[in-house]
This record gives sequence, C-alpha cells and structure tokens, in this order.
Amino acid sequence: MSLFWSVAQTHPQQETTAIRNLERQKFHAWFPFFLQQNRFRRLNVKPVFPGYVFVELDDEIPNWSPIHNTYGIKRLLTHFVSADQYRRPAKIEFIEDLRRLRIRGSHAAEREVIPPGTEVRIKRGPFAERVALVSMSTPDRVRLLLDVFSREVTVEFDVADVALVRRPTDAVNQLVM
Repeated sequence: MSLFWSVAQTHPQQETTAIRNLERQKFHAWFPFFLQQNRFRRLNVKPVFPGYVFVELDDEIPNWSPIHNTYGIKRLLTHFVSADQYRRPAKIEFIEDLRRLRIRGSHAAEREVIPPGTEVRIKRGPFAERVALVSMSTPDRVRLLLDVFSREVTVEFDVADVALVRRPTDAVNQLVM
C-alpha cells in the first residue's frame, strides 16, 4: 500500500462540501484553513488555498474516477506519465509539513501554553474575578472548568483574559508540606 497526497480542484466555495462527500466515499481529505472574523464578529472559515482540497490516495488502487463524480469536486489534478499510461494524480510532497504548520502571529509563538490543572482568575466578562481550572490551552485560547450553580461548565477565553493563581505543582507542594 503506497499512500500519497494529491490535490483536487473544487467548485467555487465548495471546499467543505467536497471534504464531506469525499469522506463519505472513504477518501481521506483535508484543506488548510484559517478563521477570520467578519464585521459582526462571527468567525468564518477561509481556505488557505481557495478552490482546492488535498486527497490521500493509494497508488495500488488505480480507479480514482469516483473523485471526479463527487459533488463539490470539479476535477482531480493529474500529470502525464508516459504514452502507455493514462494521466496520474499529481503527487504533493509537502502536505504532512503543511498539516503540522501552525500559522500564528509572532506574539503568540512567544507565549507558553498553560498546563492543565492550573488555577486561573478570570479578569473580565460575566465571570470576572471567578477562579477556574484549566482543562486545555493553546498559546491563544484557554478552556476552563468553572463551577456554575453547583455544576461544572466548560468555557473558553482568550489567554489575555485570565491571570495565573496557582500552578498544579504548587498545589501538590502545599499538600505535602
């Protein structure tokens, strides 16, 4: 089994539809995107390569015609190999590197991730001055477990909206002493 990544051209603004339909046909597909706020402060998905999705194909399965008939797909990009072979899907070598790449501002790369179990105080908003536990974080966002009406609720905040109260190792040290 020799897997490789290829690229398919989509109809205008049909990347998510194409991905959904390729996944239904058992093809592994992906497209890089970023989130952009519109004027109403809602987040919209914007593709990095508008009009294209990446599809993982198996070299031992030469029938890629279902991709051409997938709703949302215009065509699978191919290249000519030789006179005795038909057109082959174009191999894209950099996809695994692209999947690992995180596009961030320079200030986000300098911040460290807050470890889970850290107690933080919320600085602003309806939960201002409440203390919560970090369940997950990235350099930009933090997911908190907050006690609201005797129930644990998960909420997300910008990292700038929380202040460190106590790291998980500080709590363990206090219990030992």
